Amino acid sequence: MSRLARRISGMRDVNVSKYYAWHCSKNDNNVWKMEYEMACDLTLEEGLDLERIRLNQDTQFIIDKGVKKGVARRWVSDVEVWFRDAEVLEVSG
Repeated sequence: MSRLARRISGMRDVNVSKYYAWHCSKNDNNVWKMEYEMACDLTLEEGLDLERIRLNQDTQFIIDKGVKKGVARRWVSDVEVWFRDAEVLEVSG
């Protein structure tokens, strides 16, 4: 079992929404925020969670559904970064 699978707590769907909010907090561009919202919606509609996103690394699926390439790549690749940020916040909070 991966470190991420053992350590991520909470509801899977809620974590996807938190991940979306985290991405939005890192961007001022409203177009990008809308793209992240689309990636979040697609993730939830397809019944995916962050562990599936991290393991599969399938950016093409998200791109094929209309999300911009850069946003799709960040959506897939930043799960570990989000997890580390969230973990630090929990420890310091």
